Amino acid sequence: MGFGVSYVLQLMVMFSLMFVCALSQDDVVMKKLKTTISKNNLDWSDKDFCNWKGVRCSGTKRVTTIELRSSTVEGSLPQELVQLTELTYFRCSGNSLSGNFPYMPNSLQKLYIDNNKFTSMPNDFFTNMSNLIEVAIDYNPFSQWQIPFSLKNCLALQTFSAVNVSFVGVIPEFFGEETFPSLTTLKLSFNSLEGNLPNSLSGSSIQTLWVNGQKSNNKLNGTLSILQNMTSLQQIWVHGNSFTGPIPDFSNLDQLYDVSLRDNQLTGVVPSSLSSLQSLKIVNLTNNDLQGSPPKFQDSVQVDIDIDKGRHSFCTEVVGQPCSQLVNVLLSVVEPFGYPLKIAQSWKGNDPCHGPNWLGVVCSSSGNIIIIDFENKGFSGSISPSFASLGTVTKLRLANNNLTGTIPKELASMPVLQLLDVSNNSLYGQIPSFRAGVVVNTNGNPDIGKDKPHGSPDSSSGGEDKKKLGVGAIVDIISATTKFKLQMQ
Repeated sequence: MGFGVSYVLQLMVMFSLMFVCALSQDDVVMKKLKTTISKNNLDWSDKDFCNWKGVRCSGTKRVTTIELRSSTVEGSLPQELVQLTELTYFRCSGNSLSGNFPYMPNSLQKLYIDNNKFTSMPNDFFTNMSNLIEVAIDYNPFSQWQIPFSLKNCLALQTFSAVNVSFVGVIPEFFGEETFPSLTTLKLSFNSLEGNLPNSLSGSSIQTLWVNGQKSNNKLNGTLSILQNMTSLQQIWVHGNSFTGPIPDFSNLDQLYDVSLRDNQLTGVVPSSLSSLQSLKIVNLTNNDLQGSPPKFQDSVQVDIDIDKGRHSFCTEVVGQPCSQLVNVLLSVVEPFGYPLKIAQSWKGNDPCHGPNWLGVVCSSSGNIIIIDFENKGFSGSISPSFASLGTVTKLRLANNNLTGTIPKELASMPVLQLLDVSNNSLYGQIPSFRAGVVVNTNGNPDIGKDKPHGSPDSSSGGEDKKKLGVGAIVDIISATTKFKLQMQ
C-alpha cells in the first residue's frame, strides 16, 4: 500500500516538474521572440506573455496562438519557436520579417507567413508537420527552390498557397487525392514552374487551382485535359502560360464559376460545355488561338475574349455567327489531331480558298479544295472520317506524321480522290476498298493489314508484315519509288 502511494506521489511530482519546465520553456521562447523582432506596435510589456497582444494560451499557460498580422514587425524569428509544443496557429502575414524561416513544432495546424521578406525555408520543414491544415507562404523573396518533397507528409492539408515564392521545376505528382484527400485550395501562381499539370490531379478534391503567370522560359505547358476530371473545381486560373490544345469538356464541373484561360496557346472550338455552363460567372479567353465561331455565353456571365484586339483564330468577329460549312468540315478534320497550333495560327477567316493561305490547303482557281497536304507536320492522333466530306479533294497527303488507328472506310467514298499517302505513320488494320486507279501508299506502317497494332493484346507476332487488302478491294498500289513520285506531281 505504502509503495503504491509512493509511486503515485512520484508520478505527480514528475508531471508537475514537466509542466513547470514546459511553462518555463514557453516563457523563455516568447522572451527570445520579443528580442528578435523590432519596430512593432505590439506593446509586449506585460510580464505575463499570455497577456501579450496577439498571443493566446491554454488553461495551463501554454502558447497556442501567435497572431502578428500587419503589426509593422521587422527582424527575424528565433529557432527556439520549435519548442512551443502546443502552438497550433502562427500568423505573421504582412510584415517585414526577414532571414531564414525556422522549424516549427509539429503541433502546428495553421501557418501564415505571406507578404514578408523571408529568404528561405528548410527543405525538410514539412517532414513532421502531419497536423498542418492550412499553409500560406506567398510573396516572400525566397532563393530558388523546388516544391519540397517533405510536403507530402502533411496528409491533413486543405490549403497550400505559395504564390511568388521562387519555386522552380515541375509540379510533383503527390498533389492529388491519394496524398491529400482534403486538399481544396492549391495556389502556385507567379513562380518559375514548367512542364505539364500532373496526372495525379485527376479526381482530386481541389476547388481552387491557381497556376497562372509562371516566369520560366517554357512555363507550364501541355494540354488542359486533366481539368475535365477535376470535378470539384470552382475556380481555375491558368492564364499566362504555354498551354496548348483544345479547351477540355467542362460538363461535369457543375460548381465552376471562374475560368481564366487567357494568354496561352489554346486552339480548337470553344466547347458548349463551357459556354452553356449554368454555374459560370466569369470567363476570360483573350489571347489564344481559338477557332470556330466566337462563343455566345449567358448574359449573366462576365466575358473577356477581346475579339477586336486580342489574338485569336475565330472564323468571324461576330459572336454567335456560325462558320461556313467548309470551315466546319476542316475543323472537324483536325480535331482528332488535337487542333495543332500551327494550323490554328494559319487558318484565318471564313473562306479557306480566298484570303490568307491556309496551311496544308490547296485550292483550284474556281475556289474548290483540291489538295490536303499535311505531310511531315508532326501531327499525332487518328485520321478523321470527315475527310470524306471534302468531295473535291484529289490528293490527300498525311505521310511522315505520328498518326495511329486505322484508315477510315469513309475515305474510299471520296469521288475524285487520286492519291492517298499515309506512309510512315503507325496505322494498323485493313485498307478500305478504294476505286480502281486510286493510289494508296501505306509504306512504313508495320501493322497495316493486322487487326490490332503491335504490342496490343492478341496482336500478331508473326514475322511477315504483308499489307492486306479488304475483301473486293480494287487498289492500285504503286510501290516503285520513281513511279510513285510521278503520281505525286
